[in-house]
Amino acid sequence: MKQFVYMIQSESQMPYPNLPDQHNDVILLTWKTPSNAPDSLFFPGSSWNEGRNRLLSAAVTRAEKNGNNYLYYIFLDEDCRVREDQALAKKLDVRLTGNPFRTFERYLLEWKPAVGYTRYAWQFFEKGQETNIGYNIDAIFNAFHRETLSFLLPYYTGFDSESWLYSQHIINHLMAILYNPYRIQFNVITTQNRTRRKYHQRKKDWSIPTDFLLNAIKTDLKDQMNILNPNTILPNPGQPLKKDRSYVIATSFIEENFNVHHPFIQNRRLLALADRLESS
Repeated sequence: MKQFVYMIQSESQMPYPNLPDQHNDVILLTWKTPSNAPDSLFFPGSSWNEGRNRLLSAAVTRAEKNGNNYLYYIFLDEDCRVREDQALAKKLDVRLTGNPFRTFERYLLEWKPAVGYTRYAWQFFEKGQETNIGYNIDAIFNAFHRETLSFLLPYYTGFDSESWLYSQHIINHLMAILYNPYRIQFNVITTQNRTRRKYHQRKKDWSIPTDFLLNAIKTDLKDQMNILNPNTILPNPGQPLKKDRSYVIATSFIEENFNVHHPFIQNRRLLALADRLESS
């Protein structure tokens, strides 16, 4: 049984030769030219969000077809340099695998976070610590536990004509509301952009996605959102926790706390998808 599926967007080819192994599946989506990688997808003219949602749909379909209920659905952009921080690992007496992807997977299995992610340039970093939580994180390399698919995904595409960045901003707010101590940064694995790709749509008025999500919430859940500084990296109070609860967001919880007629809630088409995964 494979625990991980990596979903990668790229211009044309598979950018990570040291990624595949017997414990994971890899699905590649290209948007500029088709790839010769096995079972790759070609989605010309797609936005970043549309590409990620196509990858997610393909991964779930593969899980159903193969009877392989992946534990983590891992998104990865093509322009990412992934490394192990050997100096920090030595200081913390952490054993490294020599392959940053394998080390990341080991952390996922040990902590089983709702969302696991790597240390990235501008993200909050608690120096000298093996793990920490944050608030806003980059989408470059994120791993979603299968139980979070009940509500956290898919990416919202309603703002694609304005900014491809807003979808991740919404997810960051949702993680604060739903999974604060379970969204964990693993500091021994670092990521950098090889080249910083310029999205065509990159408006940065963070009040827009923040107000949009606020209007979807009808209870004091909204108090967990940082409204005054919605682009903050500073975390809400709390410390990283290993999994000690279900991450599934029940329909009854959604109906109690959210306006089910709001376009964002209507967009949660993967509510039924979570049931498909549990039954596979």
